[in-house]
Amino acid sequence: MGYLFVYGTLLSGGSNRCLLEPYLCSSCPATVKGQMYHLPEGYPMLFSGHGQVCGELVHYRDEPQLLGILDELEDYYGQGHQDNVYERVRLPVTDGAGAAYEAWVYCCPSGKEAQMQAGAIAVPSGDWRSFQQLNERL
Repeated sequence: MGYLFVYGTLLSGGSNRCLLEPYLCSSCPATVKGQMYHLPEGYPMLFSGHGQVCGELVHYRDEPQLLGILDELEDYYGQGHQDNVYERVRLPVTDGAGAAYEAWVYCCPSGKEAQMQAGAIAVPSGDWRSFQQLNERL
């Protein structure tokens, strides 16, 4: 059993949520400290920063199986690997009731910030779902 913070396509209703469903125990609204960008490829990435990023705290089972699936989705090859698109790190996450957890989060690898932000759009609200809905109407 473990915790994962999701903020993009793994959110409930998201295009990749089906990957989480077999392992899902529960999920609730949550936030993590950082800054979000919408990448040109059509998905978000969390960067270090002082803002607040909105998402969901997912309580899951069968960690080795689930993280293997998610590592493949997120192009994560291991701690500090040069080919990582995302880095998987443990960060403090706060749920909607104010309780604190430590959860796995996929975020921008150290040293790749400038490369990953090139052509990306800042999401100042930190809420990718709202950003997506707003841009569908434009």
